[in-house]
Amino acid sequence: MKRLMGILGFLLLANLTFSQSIVQENKMWNVIQCLNFGPCITTSYKILGDTTIDNIAYKKLYTAHDTLLNNWYLSGAMRESQDKVFVNDFMNETMLYDFGLSVSDTFRTTISDCPIELILIQIDTVTIFNGEQRQRYIFEDHEMWIRGIGSLNGLMEVGVYQCMFDLYFDLSCCHVNEVQLYKSTVYEHCLVNTVALEENTLLENFSINPNPFSEYVTIKSNQPEIQIIQIQIRNSTGQIVRTIDNVTSGEIIVSKDQLKPGLYFFQLLDSERNIATGKLIVR
Repeated sequence: MKRLMGILGFLLLANLTFSQSIVQENKMWNVIQCLNFGPCITTSYKILGDTTIDNIAYKKLYTAHDTLLNNWYLSGAMRESQDKVFVNDFMNETMLYDFGLSVSDTFRTTISDCPIELILIQIDTVTIFNGEQRQRYIFEDHEMWIRGIGSLNGLMEVGVYQCMFDLYFDLSCCHVNEVQLYKSTVYEHCLVNTVALEENTLLENFSINPNPFSEYVTIKSNQPEIQIIQIQIRNSTGQIVRTIDNVTSGEIIVSKDQLKPGLYFFQLLDSERNIATGKLIVR
């Protein structure tokens, strides 16, 4: 009888450990990103399928930027080892989380070329959406993690406020096998997109094609009297990754060059400093 109870206890512990893993099959996160002048979009991530990189086993990471969740693309791979979570963009591996930290420890990593340093100031317990108790890690710089869910800024947005400019991030929802684990109190819905509305209003005089793009995109004015003098492109953390000045024609060609696959925001400025905003998706 004792042996049977021991086996049942082991299985229960194993199931608990699995349920608090971040890298789980059919797990999905929705992250709402808003520019400070209004438009918001949702970036979603999901884990689906296995892969191997340099003889190391990973789970495939997919990303989507539409609220219908129809257009997923393979954006990387993730794995877990001894309380640490790693992400690989098929070029480099980065440590994304370390749930083995103790209070006063400093978490250090580099995400999207931005060095991150987070000092852990508290570990407590919270009840998540499905009623389970999970450890919560509270850092300086308004960073919080929940075990098995990740950063409340978003799965990939660890330490984002140490690098971002004019962008705000919130994890709106987290599901596994369609069971909701987390739901933000900030947003009523998991998926929010106001960029399309903004684009219809602000970019009605421009054509953008193709978008998404894998080599280059052309932004063309449909009104000869509109003269764009500058375009700025920001990555998903708000950093300006490219500026094109002295635009002399009504057509701007933006090449992929060093832009990694993912979502980017752009701003168009005319001679009167009027601004049109929109999004670009690099495949």
